[in-house]
Amino acid sequence: KIFNATQTGQYVAIAANGPQGACFSADTVELTIRRPPNFSLGPDTTVCNDSTIVLTAPGQTWREFKWSTGESTRAITVRKAGSYFVEVKNGNDCYNEDTIQVVARPRARIRADLLPPTGCTTADGSIRVTSLTPTGTYSYAWLRPDSTSLGNAPQITNLREGSYLLRVSGNPLACTTD
Repeated sequence: KIFNATQTGQYVAIAANGPQGACFSADTVELTIRRPPNFSLGPDTTVCNDSTIVLTAPGQTWREFKWSTGESTRAITVRKAGSYFVEVKNGNDCYNEDTIQVVARPRARIRADLLPPTGCTTADGSIRVTSLTPTGTYSYAWLRPDSTSLGNAPQITNLREGSYLLRVSGNPLACTTD
């Protein structure tokens, strides 16, 4: 018979056989039940299509790791969407586990109209975003190559000849895209 202990304490185990239990043996077992430390991989996350993300088992007390991918390191690199599971073990032989869902998202596709400056030294050019896919609400961040901010609207004006970077973010259906 199986006994499921739920509390720390002393338990007496008795084993008997024969019709009247004439042959028996008894022993006392000291049982210590430890609750494992809390463990969480964090909230579900996203990965951009054709990108990778690193999943890390947090907490310094955990010594052994068994991922659903077969890996046994604290951190793994994930290339595909899916459900990832890890079982962790600490120095007291306590185990815990968690599962995280990784969802793939496309990068936003950006279309823009470029109006170049009328001369080499003039600052009358502009760039205007004409469409973003997938559709939805986005935040805009225009930057120079040195990361100087140029604005946060779908259009920037008064541009000289040069390089400019647009970062769009904030749409839950798409990854942040440069």
